[in-house]
Amino acid sequence: MSKRRRDLFRRNKKDSADDVQEDFSMEWLPDPDDVEVEDLDSLRESEAVRPLNITPEEERFPPIDVDVRPVPLALGHQSQKSKAKVVYEPIKWGSNILALLFLLATIGLIAVIILIWQNPYSQLNPFPPPTPFIEVTATPGPMVPAEPTAAPTVPVVESAYDFSLANDVIYTTNGNDQGCEWTSIVGTVQDTNGDAVDGYRVSIDDGINEQVVFTGSTPRLGPGGWELVLGQTLVNGQYAVQLTNMAGEAMSEPLLVDMVGDCASNVAIINWRQN
Repeated sequence: MSKRRRDLFRRNKKDSADDVQEDFSMEWLPDPDDVEVEDLDSLRESEAVRPLNITPEEERFPPIDVDVRPVPLALGHQSQKSKAKVVYEPIKWGSNILALLFLLATIGLIAVIILIWQNPYSQLNPFPPPTPFIEVTATPGPMVPAEPTAAPTVPVVESAYDFSLANDVIYTTNGNDQGCEWTSIVGTVQDTNGDAVDGYRVSIDDGINEQVVFTGSTPRLGPGGWELVLGQTLVNGQYAVQLTNMAGEAMSEPLLVDMVGDCASNVAIINWRQN
């Protein structure tokens, strides 16, 4: 390639903007008389020799208008938020009612636990503790003897003992609050003047156990009154009853008393009188 053609592709860059905007000049082309004139026609029409279309600097970097101020980013976001329409979700009544029911059930359960804690024997407790055993000791109320049933008169027989029966054994019904749930043997011991004889022993034996009460221990029954409760229910059995002094000497003959377990005759009355 000739020197002229090499110069064609070596274009020097100018720093000045005026050099870029200068019109394309054809003065650099070779003279028609040159040897390579034939190739110049095709070279002019090629892409390599077309002038560059360079955008001027004023268009690439336009001046800033001082009156136009940018809008702050935060203010722009606030205005967009203020203009945005707030959409509320519909109230879910089903979930709210279910939560309320759970709350009420929890409160009720706490109340039941407190009641059971204060009273373990409450009916609300599904597993109550064993009921403590309470031993009930009945205090017999005042016994009001019923109208005695007169027994046949017994002829007076001289006795070898200091005391004899004033009359036959009297069977009557119980007069206190226990009613038929009661069985007892009661009586009195008097001297010849009808005064009380206290401090003597009354032995009552059922053939297995012997029990002793003292005269004057139950004054509500009369002078020298005594009482032995056989049970707080109807009792059926035979008992040997005898009056003795404190030394154990017999003061009356033994007497057999039959308790038949009948509500109309659950109290036997024995009265001794000094001979």
